[in-house]
Amino acid sequence: MLDADFVDLFAGAGLATRGLVQAGWKPAGAIDNWRPAAATWQANFTGGECRTIEAVAPDATQWRQAALVWMTLPRIWSGGRYGSCDVPATMLLRIWGEAASSYRPIWVVCEYENAFTPSAAVHHLQDGLGWHYTLSDHPYLCPHRNLGAPVLRERRYAVFTLRGHVTPLVRFAPAPGLRGAARDVVDITLPVTPPEEGSPLRPHVRRLVEYALERRGGVVALRDDRDVTGFHEPHPHVPTRRNHMIYAYAGGWRWPTVAEWRRALGVPDEHVLMGNETTQMRMLGEGTDVRMARAIGQSIMEAARQSGLFRIEGAKP
Repeated sequence: MLDADFVDLFAGAGLATRGLVQAGWKPAGAIDNWRPAAATWQANFTGGECRTIEAVAPDATQWRQAALVWMTLPRIWSGGRYGSCDVPATMLLRIWGEAASSYRPIWVVCEYENAFTPSAAVHHLQDGLGWHYTLSDHPYLCPHRNLGAPVLRERRYAVFTLRGHVTPLVRFAPAPGLRGAARDVVDITLPVTPPEEGSPLRPHVRRLVEYALERRGGVVALRDDRDVTGFHEPHPHVPTRRNHMIYAYAGGWRWPTVAEWRRALGVPDEHVLMGNETTQMRMLGEGTDVRMARAIGQSIMEAARQSGLFRIEGAKP
């Protein structure tokens, strides 16, 4: 199951999306209401494939609402290998809808086991929702291992951004600290050109990371492949990792309170969703620092035009 912290930290990527839209990027079409989409999804997941589904129609003051969809997938453990069988396994999809006036791009984060492929998830998405999509399978979000400790679970993450937009992904994960003690690491993974070729996107990504994480009292560091091999195991299906960089935040910190989020981001009270201690903030509202978001969006768009790294046009009909 995806950690609740994953949901909270995903808000950092929302700043970039807001900036992109304000800088001129528009998705193809709009999603007017979550409820018809949820009904369509549920109708297409018959035969016990869909266990539960929750969806709420977002409005202008709610940037994201979560819909949890449990699916059953064939899996069997035999001799240390996964194979095809009718034994069901559980899959969690978390869907975020971002709403602001006339546009509502939908974010889908998929946690899946080795036997489950991104194409299978896309198949379910296409059948259930009927929307155009762009698949981004990040090789860095591969089975995660804690060094010096047993592997608790192997899993991969893929990000599906409907409406043809590839987005930064923020992930919360444990990493080994001093004397094997766990510490908190936040990875923001973006596709960039290899270091030796240079990348116009890199400084703008750093700005995004710094703005999203500087409030947490830590340090933002740039890591390349040589730096991250200590706590990221390569995935067997990924031939190379040279074309990716990781911007990682590590250090001791605590979750900001709702009041601190309001002061840091200028979010009015009515735009804040208050949850428990570890899910204080799940939404960014109209009070987000518009100037900073617009500047970040303009920088990323310009870098994308120069490098061709991101698809920033709308999805094809």
